[in-house]
Amino acid sequence: MPQVQRPGPVGVTGHVTPGERVRSRRPLGRSTVVAGALVGAAALAAYLATAARDLVFGDTPELIAVAATLGVAHAPGYPLWTLLAHLVALLPVGPIPFRVGLLSVVCGAACVAVVYAIGVRISRSVAAATVGALALAFHPLFWQWSIVAEVFALHAVLASIVVYCALRWSDRPAEVRWLYGAAFAAGLGLANQQTIVLLAPAVLVLVWRHRRAIGLDPMVLVRAAGALALGLLPYLYLWAAAATHPYWSFGDVSSPSDIIDAMLRRAYGSGQLIVSPDLQGGPIGDRITAFAKSFTPVEAGLAFLGMVWLYRRARETFWFFAIALAVSGPAFVLYANANASISLAVAVLGRFYLLVHVLAAPVCAAGIRLLGDLVAERRRAVAEVAISAAAAAAIAALAIVTYPRVDRSADHDARNFAEDLLASVPDGAIFFVSGDAAAFPVQYLHSIEGARPDLSIVQPPYLAGSWYLRELRRLDPRLAIPAGDRPTTLGEFLDANRSRRQVVGGAQLDPSARSYRLEQRGLNHDIVPSNAPLPDVAMLDAESERLFARYRPPRFDPERSDAFVRIVLVDYVTSALRMGLTLESAGRYADARRWYERGLSIEPDVPELKQALDRIRTK
Repeated sequence: MPQVQRPGPVGVTGHVTPGERVRSRRPLGRSTVVAGALVGAAALAAYLATAARDLVFGDTPELIAVAATLGVAHAPGYPLWTLLAHLVALLPVGPIPFRVGLLSVVCGAACVAVVYAIGVRISRSVAAATVGALALAFHPLFWQWSIVAEVFALHAVLASIVVYCALRWSDRPAEVRWLYGAAFAAGLGLANQQTIVLLAPAVLVLVWRHRRAIGLDPMVLVRAAGALALGLLPYLYLWAAAATHPYWSFGDVSSPSDIIDAMLRRAYGSGQLIVSPDLQGGPIGDRITAFAKSFTPVEAGLAFLGMVWLYRRARETFWFFAIALAVSGPAFVLYANANASISLAVAVLGRFYLLVHVLAAPVCAAGIRLLGDLVAERRRAVAEVAISAAAAAAIAALAIVTYPRVDRSADHDARNFAEDLLASVPDGAIFFVSGDAAAFPVQYLHSIEGARPDLSIVQPPYLAGSWYLRELRRLDPRLAIPAGDRPTTLGEFLDANRSRRQVVGGAQLDPSARSYRLEQRGLNHDIVPSNAPLPDVAMLDAESERLFARYRPPRFDPERSDAFVRIVLVDYVTSALRMGLTLESAGRYADARRWYERGLSIEPDVPELKQALDRIRTK
């Protein structure tokens, strides 16, 4: 029988019979669709079982509050996520944090299903595509961000839709609806999380590759641009929401320029992923190593083999994935400038690896095909199934090991920490609180659940913004705000509100508050004038003892990867250490020993506490 040449799956070029060509273009069978549905359902079940029922550390408390109240989150505002999460929050199932988190659960499972569809398209193998989708579904990082109220699962599913639509259009450029679909999904992605632009170089390569087809109708690109712009419309929500003056309204968006500022993240520096200089820099090699460690062995091996198979069989698709993986992976890691020696910086950067793993998953399906090709033609199908089964077993083993590490269904650490902080503040005080681990859960409890309405909550880092001072004036008339809402310093704010008791979470004041000092109160510190009389040490000891008796610090686990939990543990331990040092300096060695031992009971391997115990044994 004569053989003809045709475009294979998404750019594959090979020799097939005319009958094979017809079969390759037939619609997918019911079994293929059922397999994809089962893969998505398996991911959905796992995510539902492990989804957070309460607040967790990070941006989650702020995002939940914004979704519940239709407010405006920190830049870029995440308007698409907010609107969708608000709809999900209306479901009458469980507490608000769980309801809002259901958006991530559904988006994570949907992304797994779309990745399966991509895998089927490029490999033409249900078994291989199933392995690729499962490799993503139970990847520890992807699983972690599919079970909490965050923007990354929505980002992942939109990115997967862009890839699927772009590859379908590339296979048949005359079907421009797929190009428009990719553009619209990309616009929606930009209305959620801007790193979806990392797919742009790979998509533009496909556009350039098919420039002759596009040249037949120059309006194709105009309509695609219109679809992209249509996807950006959720940003108008920021303006509408801010106009209602909700409790959570970052930036006080009140003009088109404010919307652009939010889109470009100008509040944090448009060209920076990590704003804090303390988390920037470090050896480039450490960053690349941290990125490489995010791959599981099965995923890394199959993805490598998959790129080899694509290079041999589907050159256009190979270049699409090669460019997309390179830009969203190593190139982005280098650009991010995160110090990989700091756990918090690694945790912040790690969230942005999700796009890479979404891209790698369907390539894993091509890796199964390469292994199948090494077997004789008549046994290839059996070999692919056997190889897929072995890979699926390895993924299942990883899932069993990963389950207890990612499970957030009984995680109450963020709530416990916030309640401990609030319980340490005297009645009617102004409570200054900073940092995502403390500020977001504290403000959530205060604003959404009505905890400690007697307090005024202030975030010192925002005092330099006129918009924040306007928000404080509107939300809490008890506060003394500088005239004209001009940017102010912490010291000026303290001076203006001297008539009220003032407390800070943690143990730091910025240089503008040099005329004040701190007196420890459990996890917090009272802010008092520098010339105030020194407190009675016995009174401080008794007060801190009372507070620590009711505290609920996170359980110490040296294997736990949550950087925020480590930070919070430091807060508890440092408070115990400081109290011990205060008592030791007053000659109360037995009481100091009690505090040092309490610190070690919270975290048993703290050198400063061990050294302090050794020091007072001789006294």
